[in-house]
Amino acid sequence: MLTGVKIDDCLTVRRIYSFFMRDFEPEFFFKGESHDFYEAVCCLSGEIGITAGKEIFSLRRGEMTLHPPSEFHAIRRLGDEECRAIIFSFSANHFPSVIGKIFGIGESGINDISDIFSMITESFELRNGQAVSLKAGKEITSFLAIKKLEIFMLRHITDGERIKETKNHGGSELFAQILSYMEDSISRQLNVSEIADSLGVSVPTLEKTVNKYLSCGVISHFNALKMQRAHNLLSSGLGVSEVARELGFSNQNYFSARFKRYFGYPPSSCKYRQTR
Repeated sequence: MLTGVKIDDCLTVRRIYSFFMRDFEPEFFFKGESHDFYEAVCCLSGEIGITAGKEIFSLRRGEMTLHPPSEFHAIRRLGDEECRAIIFSFSANHFPSVIGKIFGIGESGINDISDIFSMITESFELRNGQAVSLKAGKEITSFLAIKKLEIFMLRHITDGERIKETKNHGGSELFAQILSYMEDSISRQLNVSEIADSLGVSVPTLEKTVNKYLSCGVISHFNALKMQRAHNLLSSGLGVSEVARELGFSNQNYFSARFKRYFGYPPSSCKYRQTR
């Protein structure tokens, strides 16, 4: 009697959040964010500067990077060439282990992701790139688009020969030190002078380094890291009062107000949003 061979699931895309093609204007800089789903950036032309956690690197035509959930990332245009990318975000089950940050997708990968983009725009209602709903009668097209996306991701993130070495830009060593200090001090309240003194640099050097890679102020980014850590802790099951204390807030109401201002919803709803 034939029993067959069981096939385990591998990289099943469960939800599409956004999918768009973008032309980056000169001096474009998105100061960054983190969220609880994956985001991929595929460079179609020009050069794109990427900040991913503590790493700083660039993408050129035929290269892709993948940001895992909770990784802070920022993006900017580099150079004078016309610059275009396809950017998409999604949640998935059974995501394989990924090594490296830059994946060479080549010309065939550009063609594949461009075809997938066309299928996604044909199948989904998109508002400013954000997926809103499935178009009526497009169930099969959307299913095929998602399957093609799964194959695209598996092909390019698991093929070791296509993974390229990340070459950090100059100055990134200090940037990594700054982020490490902020992360180690996440439960404290810091000021710019204290951070600069602890790292042995001047306040202008500190501010210039952070602004170069994140286009924001030092304390602004430190506060953003606090909110992102708060989101992760709340999503793991900790209560609001516990998280407030963990991050150095003596007043729970003040913490809740800061959290809501940053994310647009109260910390008490964070766990629901993570699991829905």
